[in-house]
Amino acid sequence: EHQARRVAMAAVEGLVRQLAGYVQATSAGVEDIILSSGFAVRRKGRPIGELSRPSKLVNVLTNTTGRGSIRWQAEYGADLYHVFMSESNEPFKWELVGATTKSRFNADSLEPGKFYWFAVTAIGAAGETSLSEPCRVMAAA
Repeated sequence: EHQARRVAMAAVEGLVRQLAGYVQATSAGVEDIILSSGFAVRRKGRPIGELSRPSKLVNVLTNTTGRGSIRWQAEYGADLYHVFMSESNEPFKWELVGATTKSRFNADSLEPGKFYWFAVTAIGAAGETSLSEPCRVMAAA
């Protein structure tokens, strides 16, 4: 019964998508015509602009030997994050160690028990942000 309901719902959704496509094609994007068909008009997108640098970068505890794990607050509009690491903080010597679309990152093959510094940049349509505030991480032993 549950499976039959799911199949029927998928069929109805497909038909609604076809009908919406027909309305879009015949209306030529005129909002009044779309609304008169009973469909809603999509909200127009607007540019996001420059992103803020990633924030709330924190160390995440892990049991995997030689791993340093971090997470941060995701930036709306970010397509990619670059993750940088430094073995010293006076001065920082940032090296790009990875890229991710997630708001978390694991650095593996680090020296267990050693401290490392991490920082992150966000990349969006308007370019790359400056580095986040650094976060000190000890590789799991």
